Amino acid sequence: MTRLKMKFAIVLLLSNSIIALSQDIQFADMTNLPEARSALTSANDGENIYVVNGFGVDAQYTEEVYKYDISQNSWSVLTSSTIPKRFASAEIIGDYLYVFNGVSNGQINSSVEKIDINNGSIEFLSDNPQPCKAAGVSAWNNKIYSFGGTLHPTEYSNKLYEFDPQNDIWTELTDIPFAGETKGEIIDGKLYIIGGYNGAVSDRIDVYNLTTNTWESNITMPVSVSAHSTAIIGSKIYIVGDYSNLTFLAYFDTSDNSFQILTNNLNERRHCAAEGVDGHLFAIGGNTISDVGSSISSVQKSDISLSINEASNIQIIKSYPNPTTNILNLNNKYEELCIYNNQGKKIRRFTNVSNINVTDLNSGVYFIQGKIGLTLYQTKIIKE
Repeated sequence: MTRLKMKFAIVLLLSNSIIALSQDIQFADMTNLPEARSALTSANDGENIYVVNGFGVDAQYTEEVYKYDISQNSWSVLTSSTIPKRFASAEIIGDYLYVFNGVSNGQINSSVEKIDINNGSIEFLSDNPQPCKAAGVSAWNNKIYSFGGTLHPTEYSNKLYEFDPQNDIWTELTDIPFAGETKGEIIDGKLYIIGGYNGAVSDRIDVYNLTTNTWESNITMPVSVSAHSTAIIGSKIYIVGDYSNLTFLAYFDTSDNSFQILTNNLNERRHCAAEGVDGHLFAIGGNTISDVGSSISSVQKSDISLSINEASNIQIIKSYPNPTTNILNLNNKYEELCIYNNQGKKIRRFTNVSNINVTDLNSGVYFIQGKIGLTLYQTKIIKE
């Protein structure tokens, strides 16, 4: 079943958001994980990334916490003594990594592990009042927020909990408008829950104000996305991977509610981990098909400040006739021109063209992106 469907019926420039294909995001390969992992979780302390649990090529559940030293591009084992599990949740507060949720030996894990990131020692706290798997997690003001997830194979959670690790207290907050497996991040006191899965794939972004304890708005993305990961860089939440479109990459800018799809060289991955650290985006692990044997150890990093060309710098291609049945004329001669289908995948590439023949394309809506020098151009076309 397709789990990412582009909704190109939305006009390229919406009144409340910008939808675009941007300058390529270029990833560099870093040192691989010590072992292939998927359905993993992660957290960072600004200097190190901690990769927690997941499944591997030969293991349905794993117990290791790997520590990645960003400056040295090297891995070590923090501990091999956690509860073996996958689809867990993890966040760092101070010198401690808190790990909870997930599934272990077919059972939902209710334990909460407090791991000292200096020596790997583990302490167990009070049980999680509503454990689930594949939930979202984010931290703000020394509190950890757990949201959504799967309770049983066909039962999804719409619960939002605040965990105070200092006092070992869980507090139930206002129910989420969406029930399902999901991911999200907190920026400036607002929780953004992005996409997910509950038998259908979600195109929602639900926004929760932590100060007022209210859900403020629901934003519709131009895509539906699941089996993804999220990471923060500045005001942007990056969305990495997808169940069907394994190289999917986009960001949602919380400063203006814009959504931008990014072309990239990301290795194929779903159920991966993602972290944003000091302007760099990391994509870690994941798998490619519904088999633990497809788990990967790939780690990639992109310097976002060098890679990205903001949507405001992208110009519009003028094309005619549009809709068209065969020849599409363009207002400039483009050094490179690419056509993307309704899953955001590149399907045609041309060089040095001022018109293109689209006779062989199926009827539908497509994105076109062109390049002249360092300037990007784009538009939407309809093939009849």
